[in-house]
Amino acid sequence: MLVLRPQTIARVLGTIVLLLTLGHIIGGLYVYLRGLTVIPWGVALFHFDHEANLPSLYSALALLLAGLLLLAIAHAEKAGRWYRYWLGLGLVFLFLATDEAVMIHEQLMPVLREAFGLSGLLYFAWVIPYGLGLLGLLVIYARFIFSLPAKTRNLFLLSGGIYVLGALVIELFEGAQMEAAGARNLRYQALMSCEELLEMIGVILFIYALSDYIAERLPGLRIGFGNGRSTGAGRPGSIPEHGADP
Repeated sequence: MLVLRPQTIARVLGTIVLLLTLGHIIGGLYVYLRGLTVIPWGVALFHFDHEANLPSLYSALALLLAGLLLLAIAHAEKAGRWYRYWLGLGLVFLFLATDEAVMIHEQLMPVLREAFGLSGLLYFAWVIPYGLGLLGLLVIYARFIFSLPAKTRNLFLLSGGIYVLGALVIELFEGAQMEAAGARNLRYQALMSCEELLEMIGVILFIYALSDYIAERLPGLRIGFGNGRSTGAGRPGSIPEHGADP
């Protein structure tokens, strides 16, 4: 049986992000030094600000992996007190993965901007509904988060803070820069690069936190396929509910 350790998963994802980042930086320097007005296909393939390319595919798959891990934990703790919280968080990440793939927030942006006359820090208008959604989740999930084991809780807070710093906070300044000077300038490119990189790092830490939680708290968790016939063999024992450190 192949066993993937949390450190191995994080290391593999980190290596992919490093390679994508190097491709993005090298491509950006090539365009800047050559003074190109049209980004070549090979550069666009790695550019963080483009869609339907390798970084966007990776981000969607990483969010999908986080969502599936959350759903696996929810299934394992179905009889526990916090089952609905794990399930709800899993559905949130499946939505984020879908959003990353089909750019739901990008389609909301011009509608909200025109409807409310938004500009400056709110030029990327999608930050308003998503920011309000985040605040709502924090209120609803506060007790759940602080019921987690200390290591998991700290990793959740750290990864979430890093992700939100990129996805919402830096995005505010990125929008203002876009409105003021467009995308073809170093300041916007630097903000955009930091935003995307922080999002990727945050998701890696979150996946590490989830896989570590499974390894430590749910060692009997198995995900596989069957024919629906119960053999009575290989059933995991009872799974302890989290709530406090052992």
